[in-house]
Amino acid sequence: MVPVTLVEHVSGMTCHSCEQVIERELGALPGVVTVSANSRRGRVTLTTTGDIDRDAIAAALEAHSYRLGERAAWLTRERAVWRDVTIAIVGLTLVIGTLWALGLETALSSLVASPSVGLIVPLTVGLAAGVSTCMATVGGLVLAVAAHHDAQVPRPSRRSTIAMHAWFNVSRIVGFVVFGAATGAVGSLFSLSGVGLAVAMIAAALVMTVIGIRLSGMSPRVAAMSPQLPGWLSARFQSRQSTAGGSNSSSNTRAGLLGLASFFIPCGFTQAMQVYALSTGDPVQAGLIMGAFALGTAPALASLAGVPLLASGHRRERLLRFAGVAVLAFAAVNVATVLNPIGVASSTPQAAPAAVTDNVVIVDGVQVMSMTIDGYNYLPQHSVVYAGLPVTWEIEGNGVTCASALLAPELGIPTATIVWPGETSTFSFTIEEPGRVEFACSMLMFFGSVTAIEPPAAAEATTVPTA
Repeated sequence: MVPVTLVEHVSGMTCHSCEQVIERELGALPGVVTVSANSRRGRVTLTTTGDIDRDAIAAALEAHSYRLGERAAWLTRERAVWRDVTIAIVGLTLVIGTLWALGLETALSSLVASPSVGLIVPLTVGLAAGVSTCMATVGGLVLAVAAHHDAQVPRPSRRSTIAMHAWFNVSRIVGFVVFGAATGAVGSLFSLSGVGLAVAMIAAALVMTVIGIRLSGMSPRVAAMSPQLPGWLSARFQSRQSTAGGSNSSSNTRAGLLGLASFFIPCGFTQAMQVYALSTGDPVQAGLIMGAFALGTAPALASLAGVPLLASGHRRERLLRFAGVAVLAFAAVNVATVLNPIGVASSTPQAAPAAVTDNVVIVDGVQVMSMTIDGYNYLPQHSVVYAGLPVTWEIEGNGVTCASALLAPELGIPTATIVWPGETSTFSFTIEEPGRVEFACSMLMFFGSVTAIEPPAAAEATTVPTA
């Protein structure tokens, strides 16, 4: 009998694991000789010994939440999807507005008094980071992993889902301890800044964008572009799943690896704590500091990861769409924070100032420039100094927020450095030629500038007597 080749489009197939499930299930049908599934094209090719019942193919696919259909479209035509996306956008806006109005992060940050309180500092900073910058970077990926697990497993048990998220958080804490100790021993090997930080944040945003679109269901075609494990590695996990009788092994492994890797995901608080750990010069102390920080972020991340447990059936599908919109919001935050300091949305003044600002005085030939970090504000945000004269930058801290972790390579702060509350940090620099130099928090969310102008003839001779 002459073999028959049949090509069918399949919706819902988005990864290598999907391919393997479909190939296994369809390959078990009577008359099927070979099966080749392609998630990126959204189709499956079968070679059979003759005609095969299409209903049997459809039933085998539907048993695993896949469906026969047309080639995946760029935009879905399902009204329910767009309805849920709209509701999610409105709801997310209300939630963000409420949290901002309540000052949740500021309240947590105000609990920090001084670095001398040992591990309480990184623990408390972690609590603040968990509801702010870490939520924007790590939280999006955690939510994606959680939703991906629930999307791939039709009826996940509460126990298996909780276990997967426990794997993530425990692995994250272990990873922070291990890599934190290495940071204390090796130096600033793992610290990103400047262009490297911007590239890492944009890459994370792109990944979250694809994952968010996939979870929301807005674009079936884009869903096939979601990040995937290499085929050989996915096959290995799939083999382990079959042996174990389920997909929990793969989900736990994926969550555990992400938890370990989250040490390298850019976040202003994370980088600041890495520098803090680095400054100890002690691998043990540095590991404990980073572990305490990760422990502080765990409650917020764990609560976010557990959201898919709250629904099932059609409600579960809607919740996954809401999760997708949330992931897209996190991606937008990452992109916005990168674009803002490089001038795309800058509000810094452009007119050339005529004199130094009131926060600058000259003491024994050195300009002393004072600034206070008050919550999320740099006071003053823009300063003016004389070009060619050395500057001592005195910064007073008031609370710990993302703005407290400064990054200003041209102004004497080459790596992310925390300005602690109740203390005055001092840095030195000289701007040789007139012009403006910008500085920002290490997450590139809050920024300011220092403008240098030509000094008057008597400027260098004018001093303020020392006390």
